[in-house]
Amino acid sequence: MDESEVKPLSAYPEDRAKLLGLSKAVLDDDRSSKEAFALAELVQAILEDEQWGLNRGVWKAGDFTN
Repeated sequence: MDESEVKPLSAYPEDRAKLLGLSKAVLDDDRSSKEAFALAELVQAILEDEQWGLNRGVWKAGDFTN
């Protein structure tokens, strides 16, 4: 994939919502492995940071730069 084709997750709201849902499910399940838990925390942190920027007008959904 060419770097010019890379888009932030805000450009894909359905996938963003799916990732947030999956990470929440892993974090809520006490049977999750520590690796899955760490990955879910990372996904959630990245998406929450992106949402913070969107909410404050740092960038717009679908922007390629921040």
